[in-house]
Amino acid sequence: MSNLLVQNIKHTNGTASQTIDSSGRTRLQGNPCFGVRGISSSSGSNPGSSTNANYREITGWSTTDFDRGSMIVSGRMQAPVNGVYQIFTCSSANPSFSSQHRLLEAYKVVSSTFTLLHQAWTASDYGRYTLAFYHVLELNAGEQISVGFHDSHPAHTDPQYTSFSGMLIA
Repeated sequence: MSNLLVQNIKHTNGTASQTIDSSGRTRLQGNPCFGVRGISSSSGSNPGSSTNANYREITGWSTTDFDRGSMIVSGRMQAPVNGVYQIFTCSSANPSFSSQHRLLEAYKVVSSTFTLLHQAWTASDYGRYTLAFYHVLELNAGEQISVGFHDSHPAHTDPQYTSFSGMLIA
């Protein structure tokens, strides 16, 4: 058996494409990933073929912390390449929203067809709940993840209350 001893693997244009640290872990330099917070806009009606007639998709985010790989397209996460992705989204409310039900939904969108991945409700008992969805799933290039809420129970728009992130992991 032979050992290939390297610290960096570079593309032919000279840029580092992969780094291997002293423990043997690898890190892809341009690994697609994103993190957004705060809702700047949402759909006025049920988009596509979502099974929930009252679903309102988040179409814009007020704060983009990073978007490596241009993964956010019209508010949705769009897979830039085939692979396994980790996604996370959460929504909570400030005190003025605490007496209302809350809903968080996540859909996989393929060719305008919505497939429900997750749906979570809170009670309307004056509790300060946070709804969240964390998952790993396989996506093909161009497939999307949509997150949103029930139209009569909107998510809070401030960046500290609603967020969405994801990254290619394999």
